[in-house]
Amino acid sequence: MIRNEKLQEGAWFTMAQTAKKIGKTGRNKLYKLLREKGIIMRDNEPYQCYCDAGYFKMQFTPKYNKRGLFITAFPSVLVSEAGVEFIEALLKEMELDKV
Repeated sequence: MIRNEKLQEGAWFTMAQTAKKIGKTGRNKLYKLLREKGIIMRDNEPYQCYCDAGYFKMQFTPKYNKRGLFITAFPSVLVSEAGVEFIEALLKEMELDKV
């Protein structure tokens, strides 16, 4: 993570922002890693125990048509500061396993 950048209290980050902060992987590879470790489901939704721990939360972004009528809501995963630290620790653990 970028050390000279202070994290805001209670801030939530998208998975792309999280990948940039960590700097060791991209968004898609981060999703793949979390799926392989059993932290998120096949549809990229985090398991409830990780949401309850405060690492992740789901946000639904509404999609509207040209006339302003609601069509659907797209889910997206947000990562907390604790979640960023959790993912960093996971990556460090994987690096140690490779040695």
